[in-house]
Amino acid sequence: MKKLIYFLLLLLGSQPLNASDLSEAPSAPPNTCSARFGEWCVLQDVSTKFVDRTQERDVIELSPANPHPYQQSIVVLAEHGCLEGFSSEMTYAGLELDRPYAGGTKDALSVKLSQSCTLRILLPRWSGDSLDWPYRTGLSLIRPCPDEQCRGPSIGDLRSKFEIKYRRQIIRP
Repeated sequence: MKKLIYFLLLLLGSQPLNASDLSEAPSAPPNTCSARFGEWCVLQDVSTKFVDRTQERDVIELSPANPHPYQQSIVVLAEHGCLEGFSSEMTYAGLELDRPYAGGTKDALSVKLSQSCTLRILLPRWSGDSLDWPYRTGLSLIRPCPDEQCRGPSIGDLRSKFEIKYRRQIIRP
């Protein structure tokens, strides 16, 4: 019952998620960070490639460890403020459709982890198919780090918030 109430509050409000709120919820597979970037980390089974560093942010590409030809990667734009400290919450901060990136466009999911850390996660256009690697698995492998073990909720826990926007703007009956 507690999980149902929490899920409804998540859908209706913009309250930040705290690691303690999801302590009973099943965690994303697997449970150990393979790469930590200060306030956030990437769990195992992800290939992590450092792409670029600008004055404002680092650009990191994430793809499945054992990719199939049809699977697309996720690109994380992490502000330099994300590189130090811990984050015990994450808040959905918006979705920007058709953001220019690398000669094409991606959709940018923004997640605020602290005053000095916002992640912009660039994703391929969501088709509505929940089997797409970036949505089904990829987002669940990125999580804020409330402590050294990074046992916070995953970014995938925010999926319902941006799926609503996609359905309203892109996927029409």
